[in-house]
Formats: sequence, structure tokens, C-alpha cells
Amino acid sequence: ACTDVEDQYRLRQVLQTQYDELARAYHDLDTFVYAASHDLRQPALNLRGLFEELRRTATFHDPEEAGLLSMVDGALSQLDTTLTDLATTVRTQRQHREPEEVLDLALVLEEVLLGLRPQIEQRAAQVEINVGEAPGLLYSRANLRSVMHNLVSNALKFAHPDRPPRIQLISYLVAGEQPVLAVRDNGLGMQLDNPKNPVFQLFRRQHAQVEGTGVGLYLVQRIVSSHGGHVEVASLVGEGTTFTIYWTQPA
Repeated sequence: ACTDVEDQYRLRQVLQTQYDELARAYHDLDTFVYAASHDLRQPALNLRGLFEELRRTATFHDPEEAGLLSMVDGALSQLDTTLTDLATTVRTQRQHREPEEVLDLALVLEEVLLGLRPQIEQRAAQVEINVGEAPGLLYSRANLRSVMHNLVSNALKFAHPDRPPRIQLISYLVAGEQPVLAVRDNGLGMQLDNPKNPVFQLFRRQHAQVEGTGVGLYLVQRIVSSHGGHVEVASLVGEGTTFTIYWTQPA
């Protein structure tokens, strides 16, 4: 029996050491990504300034040369967006440790929609909110805003070209006490059974023809899972997508 106790103690020591090493490695990687994305912003801004000066002063007579300028412009914009999203990813993951508070879900959604008003009006989108069944949520405010902003902005971004966007935000309880939020749209939809393009993987994009970096859904999944919940996806190509967020694990 003594040997069993000693073996268990040594095993716990080994596991704790491995956990500490993984935690340090994760922290170092986290710091490196944030520092790299931050330090590369200035060179990227310098490139943008040089490019704008070139475009302002140079004269191109060949249409293909003008086309190359447009391609460089797009590449610089993509670089800036990627660096910004990398920094946002790390910053959001650090916010997982922020204190939780009881939040009014409807008020947080209204704040998010206010920030997205230009996109909503531009696309003549219809947004419906029905959170009466589960109006309150114990969560980090910054994380909840990030989740909702990413899901609603995605629904606007991937709207179907043949119809105005309709986005439904419905909150309810399952098993009597587990809070759930469904975000449903009538957009492009996506093919969920494509193993080469998993929905929540960092930098994976479902629609190459739509601008983006593939960071938003990754952040949603990381934030929700860090709070003990999970996200489910149902989608039909050409008809729309529903993200169902189970905010916490059932009791």
C-alpha cells in the first residue's frame, strides 16, 4: 500500500511538472505572437505609406501595370488585417481571465448592433432579438461582446446576394436551466462535411470570394469553450446557417 501511495505521488509530481511546462510554453507562444503582430505593424504601415506615394507620383500607361497596383493594394490590406486579427486573438484569449458578471443579454446585443449599424443599413438587414426566455447571463462582458460581434458580423458578411439578410437572435433554456443562444441567418450557408475546411480552425475560410482572415469563428469557439460551453453549427449551402451556443455545461 505504501508503494502505491508513493507511485501515485510521483505520478502527480510528473503530471504537475508537465502541466507547468506546457503552461510556460503556451504563455511564451502567446507573448511571441502578440509581440510579432505588434512589431510588424510599423513595417506594414511603412510599406503602405511607400505604396501610396508610388501610386500618387508614378504614371503607368500599361493597363496590366495598373492591375498590379491593385493587387499590391489588396495584399497590403490583407497583411494589415491579418496582423490586427492576430493581436486581437491573443488579446481576447487573455481576456478569458476577466471577472464574470450578470449581464442583460438584450442590452449587450443592442450595443453590438449599434456598432454594426452601418453594415446593417448598407445591406438593409433585418435583425430580430428574442431573449425573453433567458435574458440574463453570467459572463465576461468583453468576451460576450466579442462572441456576438463576430457571429452577427459574419451573418452580414456572408449574406446571400439574392436577398436581404435576416438574422435571428433567440435565447432560451434547455433542460430547464442551461442557457442557450441561437444565431440564425439566411445567408450563403456552408458545407460542413468538408474536412479540409473545418469551421473553427484558425485562418480557415469557408468562402474564398468574401474578404476575411478566418479568425472570427476561431475566437468564438475559444471564448465559449473557455467558459465551459460549446458551439454547434447547422448549415445548408444557399439557405443559411445557425450557430447554437451552449454557454455553460449542463449541471
